[in-house]
Amino acid sequence: MSIKKYEIGRPDSDGECGIDLEFSVENKYDEDVMLIKYDVFHIGKNGYVIASDLRNSNECLLEKGDVEDLQSWGTVHQRYLSSGKEVGVQVQARLFKREFFKFGPFKIPENEEVALLEAKVDSETINNDIKISLARSAPDDDGAVQIEFMTKIINLKNVYLESPELKVSLFDRTGAEIENNSDSSDLTPYSAAILRPSCWGLKPKKLKGGSVEFSITIYQQIGVETIEGTANFVL
Repeated sequence: MSIKKYEIGRPDSDGECGIDLEFSVENKYDEDVMLIKYDVFHIGKNGYVIASDLRNSNECLLEKGDVEDLQSWGTVHQRYLSSGKEVGVQVQARLFKREFFKFGPFKIPENEEVALLEAKVDSETINNDIKISLARSAPDDDGAVQIEFMTKIINLKNVYLESPELKVSLFDRTGAEIENNSDSSDLTPYSAAILRPSCWGLKPKKLKGGSVEFSITIYQQIGVETIEGTANFVL
């Protein structure tokens, strides 16, 4: 990792100074990196935090040796800079590999009922037998229906899985997508979670002869990279 640009600008009328940060992350690992999550901490005198930019994520595809350029913006009030220009930045980037599974299509029930769907995946981390219930509601007063999905995901390893996701996509009889939604939940080692995406406000005519497809995305952290730099003031 390296800092490519780190500038703190002039204060505006409210005393806020813009922060412009650019940095790069390299995949040093033997596995492809498919997601980078990063947090940025701006540090003032004696190590005190004066601003931050948290919970950023960037989907990518990095083979070993590849580099991804990333950015961060923010503001810091000039009161934090009054003691001098001793401002630095700390970036913590977490790198993830990915498993991705897609299955279907399955027929959407024509009437109010519960359909039980099954699929098999070839995963290193979760249960390979996927069982999904599809519950179609009766039309409401506006003539629209709701479809709810529910499945259980089991973490089979002693690893933390961050936000595994079940995505559902509904298609009409011609194959055009009419709706999609997803649900996710963190999974601690050897734990289980219930994922329950749903779609609502659907017109029965659009669903007639339609189908549903599913995908499951699993991210597992493979490394952490940390970098530090010093600000270039343009005050």
